[in-house]
Amino acid sequence: MLDGPDNTLQPLYIPPEQILVWIDRLRPHIQKMADGSGGRFQTSDILTCLATGAMQCFVAIEGIDLLAVMLTEIMNYPRFRAMRCIGISGRDAPRWTHLMAAIEKVARENFGCTRIEALVQPGHERLLTTGGWRDSHHLIEKDLT
Repeated sequence: MLDGPDNTLQPLYIPPEQILVWIDRLRPHIQKMADGSGGRFQTSDILTCLATGAMQCFVAIEGIDLLAVMLTEIMNYPRFRAMRCIGISGRDAPRWTHLMAAIEKVARENFGCTRIEALVQPGHERLLTTGGWRDSHHLIEKDLT
């Protein structure tokens, strides 16, 4: 007997072939990330990358309630492979930040990564200060005119 949707908070990887199914729910989060990317991405760029597998999409979902969306990309360095978090959009962060452990497991087991890293806006690093994350570098930038 079907008891209804699972109402527990859980992480979910959205594979490239499912992006179009989720697009209406993902679009506001992706738009917010594109707007905050410093001109690196437009929404259409991110959607193309997700649909082709160049970026990965994870969500924190509780029943039908989408609490957060996280985008990653795989970085192939000469000495190791890393999953880099390039954007997070959501609400009620204290409820879902512990789900990073499940994403780390996916990075290891499904993508062959030995490291996970994040590019964050100033002040947002506090979301990743638990679960073994350490602050080792900061990315700063300068526009050349």
